[in-house]
Amino acid sequence: MEECKRMGIDVLPPDVNESFKGFAVNKQGQIRFGLAGLKGVGEGAVENLLEERTKNGPYSTIWDMIKRVNQRAVNRKSLEAMAMSGAFDCFTELHRAQYFYKPENDNTTGLEKIVKFGQQASAGSSGAGSLFGEMEMPDVVPPKIPACDHWPLTIKLNNERDITGIYISGHPLDDYRFELKYYNMNTIREVLDYQQMLQAPGEDKKERNARSASPFM
Repeated sequence: MEECKRMGIDVLPPDVNESFKGFAVNKQGQIRFGLAGLKGVGEGAVENLLEERTKNGPYSTIWDMIKRVNQRAVNRKSLEAMAMSGAFDCFTELHRAQYFYKPENDNTTGLEKIVKFGQQASAGSSGAGSLFGEMEMPDVVPPKIPACDHWPLTIKLNNERDITGIYISGHPLDDYRFELKYYNMNTIREVLDYQQMLQAPGEDKKERNARSASPFM
């Protein structure tokens, strides 16, 4: 990550429409986090997602994706991990918090509604080859996912780190960049350097104070 930043190369969160198993470069020259690196997403889920995407093209919506994948491979645990990591951010009709939001008087989260929709759609398509195969089955209508506030930056990034192991889409201190820039706050590196300077042998107190007070030292 640090080497990519030094070289000016963007490292982006995982994406079900751009990511592969491992780190890969997209068409814009940016690096996408690999799906196999997500905690809670099994190898079978990754292979099924990629195989279906290669065969029938990118997923247009979360509803299109859940209808097309094998839910025995891409199970609820895998879906939760991908939602938390940002792999569904390409589906702009929903944001990360909505997948886990459970409104009052409703016992199901947004993700549970999506899973149920996928199961119903799969059952409907498999029924086409049954006794009623000649009958035209009505399409299953996607349920409405309740709106809610976006996660605060710290929660979003902590969830992202829990799944990927690192902060990718930002840093917890991003909300304080103005203060860090204009309130003359020191970085941890500067504090450590100052402590090391104070402990440097062969300097008396007067000399150390002169060094720390001078803006040119």
